[in-house]
Amino acid sequence: MNVELAFYQGLFILLYESGEIKWPKADGFVVDNTGKAITFDAKLKAGQVIDGHGDPYGKFTSPVENGKILEL
Repeated sequence: MNVELAFYQGLFILLYESGEIKWPKADGFVVDNTGKAITFDAKLKAGQVIDGHGDPYGKFTSPVENGKILEL
């Protein structure tokens, strides 16, 4: 299957020939031996600031440290 490298919203992504984005399996998480994503609950403190990534309905975040958004 052929894929194409594209630049989209500031990121390099892979596209299938159909034009659909080739998303990583398990949303890019490391998986266990059954293929299930290994995740854990975040331990956020009251008032801690985080930054969202992706579209407004996305589920990926990163911490903001000393008022600075971390680079991808």
